[in-house]
Amino acid sequence: MVILGEAVLRLLMAAGRGQGQLLLLEDLHDADPETLGVLEYLVDNLEYSPVLLLATIRTDFSDALDLAQSARRRGAATLVELPPLTRPQAHEMIAAQLGADGPEQVPTEVLERLWEDSSGSPYLVEELLQSMIGAGTLVRGRRAGGPWATCAVTFPPRWRVAFCGASTASARRA
Repeated sequence: MVILGEAVLRLLMAAGRGQGQLLLLEDLHDADPETLGVLEYLVDNLEYSPVLLLATIRTDFSDALDLAQSARRRGAATLVELPPLTRPQAHEMIAAQLGADGPEQVPTEVLERLWEDSSGSPYLVEELLQSMIGAGTLVRGRRAGGPWATCAVTFPPRWRVAFCGASTASARRA
């Protein structure tokens, strides 16, 4: 692992050409032992280099979290635990993802459903929101750039009925 770690370190230094570099590693909780071995080498040898190593790790126990905590104890890393979004923060994120001026332009039932189902996880807010749009549960209003509207979709025998907004309804054979 030392040879590979040193190769990665030299690559980062050469690519930076004397300027700072950012090495972003996401979901390290899924990393294999070999990757963590290279990472440990980097953590221990980046101190005097212009490279910032930023990694995301879930707080569930994992070898990656153990490595991060060990690096913190040695003074080689700083850990920042991000709390879940608050309800207003989640609502603002949803509005921003939809291009709305604010949460008041998003149906209340959407805001609350995403808040409840995500438990404040930004990743889940985004994924669940995209799922609602992809499934047609959330659609843009009739006016271009207008507010968002919800669609309730039901599947009675042999028919698919979709009700979008208060005034439109369509039915077609499944």
